[in-house]
Amino acid sequence: MKRILRRLCGAGVALALLLTLAPAGFAAQPLPAMDVCFLVDTSGSMEAYLPDAIAACRAMMDELTASGLADLRFALIDYRDDPEKTAMEADYPYQIQTDFTSSADALFVALGALDTGYGGDMEESVYSAIVDGLARLGWREGAGRAAVLLGDAPALDPESGTGYTLADALVALNNLGVTLHSVTALPAWEPEPAPLPGFAALSEATGGLAVLLAESESVAQVLVTQAQNLPKPAEPEQPPYEPNLGLPGSLTLYRKEDCAVFRAVDTAQISWKSSNPGVLTVDGSGNVQYRFARVGKTTVTAYDESDRVLAVTEVKVDWQWWQWVLVILLFGWIYL
Repeated sequence: MKRILRRLCGAGVALALLLTLAPAGFAAQPLPAMDVCFLVDTSGSMEAYLPDAIAACRAMMDELTASGLADLRFALIDYRDDPEKTAMEADYPYQIQTDFTSSADALFVALGALDTGYGGDMEESVYSAIVDGLARLGWREGAGRAAVLLGDAPALDPESGTGYTLADALVALNNLGVTLHSVTALPAWEPEPAPLPGFAALSEATGGLAVLLAESESVAQVLVTQAQNLPKPAEPEQPPYEPNLGLPGSLTLYRKEDCAVFRAVDTAQISWKSSNPGVLTVDGSGNVQYRFARVGKTTVTAYDESDRVLAVTEVKVDWQWWQWVLVILLFGWIYL
């Protein structure tokens, strides 16, 4: 029984060592990029819903980040109404509160700083936030792109000042390649709650999801699915090998001969590998080490810190004539 326990303990230790050390031998694979922007209505009517809307944004970010599926960045735009129409200084069509950042904490701070303005009538400047606001963000080329629209009021259509309509917003989203998900905030006493028709139209046309604020968790799940379906980044192609470092393509060495060829290279950022370490190896300082009194051939390859091949030298290790005579006299024909 004790023997079995000792073996189990030994296996557990070995497994722990493997789990600890194995990742160091593998380069981390690049994740696909995904940029997500939150568009939040901060007009006066959103005052009762804003805490829940902010919590929904944070929950989406947490779920996306926890998935580990993408290299994520987040941005935040809030929108209200045209101050020339509402005559309220606190209003504005939209404001970019935070351009894309990979810091979730930075976006949490920006979300927490949101407050409400006035907003005037029922409709708000949704299209300005989409057409102008999204266009001003620093979207990454090749990244998955999504926007989450959260509000309780329909869009001005057409907007005062800009004249933007639903068609303009759809063209802008299509040109940017953005999938828009929408979240409608409605009072609990609404008899038949449903996503705002304009929000639903934006989402449907871009392949997004339109839900109520109470169902915002489903948007988080859809965002995770979107991240999961992003194409994986192509592995960077290694440039074709070109001999460099001033090393010869081939080299003949005699046993015990001091070789300065590899030491002559600046080895600070270089590692060496011998294809036949039983014949010869090269240490981190470029020193040749002959092994096991053997002769033969090996390939010495120089790598940089990114494991890119810098140079290849074919090395033949041989005896000098007098060493051959001595070997034959002492050991017979074993080495022939």
